[in-house]
Amino acid sequence: MSLSRAIKRLRRKEDKVTARKQRRKPLIEPLEPRVLLSADSLITGLTAAMQNGLVSTEDALLGVISTDSNFDTPIAAVLQTTHDVNGDNQNDGLPNGKVDDKDVHVPDVRDVLSLNVNRDGSADSNGFETISSLDPIFGSLTSPVNTSDIADVYRYVAGEKEAIFFGVPFLYTPTAEQALSAMDLNSGSTADNIVGWQEMYKVLVVGAISDFLAACRTCRPIHDGARLSEL
Repeated sequence: MSLSRAIKRLRRKEDKVTARKQRRKPLIEPLEPRVLLSADSLITGLTAAMQNGLVSTEDALLGVISTDSNFDTPIAAVLQTTHDVNGDNQNDGLPNGKVDDKDVHVPDVRDVLSLNVNRDGSADSNGFETISSLDPIFGSLTSPVNTSDIADVYRYVAGEKEAIFFGVPFLYTPTAEQALSAMDLNSGSTADNIVGWQEMYKVLVVGAISDFLAACRTCRPIHDGARLSEL
């Protein structure tokens, strides 16, 4: 091999090494910390307007379940014994807080869309249903459930309400009976202890959306590694 060829080959090797050293490693630039704005800070009253709109939509569109006679169709070969639907007389339609032989009936399609709050069938000495308190068995909620605020009811049902036990805070997950009791929005005006489809919709759909918008008020920053859905 001639000397000139050897020198050229050596130069090519040196050029390749230099190019590799100068090549920059790929870098990922961190995102700037951002602040989530409150929905109401963008448009005053947005959360309340959205909540009222969704409830009105439910009344207008899903209200057919309450009025359409097709939902009165009885379910053959089935007897429902767990819903307080009558009072002292059979078929009087006046729930009195007791589940007894007067409440035995053939359910219709509408009945299937409801749940009895009293999951264990407990009753006091006079036969009136007993419903579990919303408080944990051990400890107590940091703030009571505001049953007039469907967003707060959703937070309780979803296990997002804080409780405290011997000074130690924790997120409390309610039992099925406690969750249904909180969702029984009309419990103050009726003794039926039944959660209907309207109440389920208001809490699990409208309440969930209201809670999401309300959570923006915490204005927590988004740091590196945050999920795209949180940006």
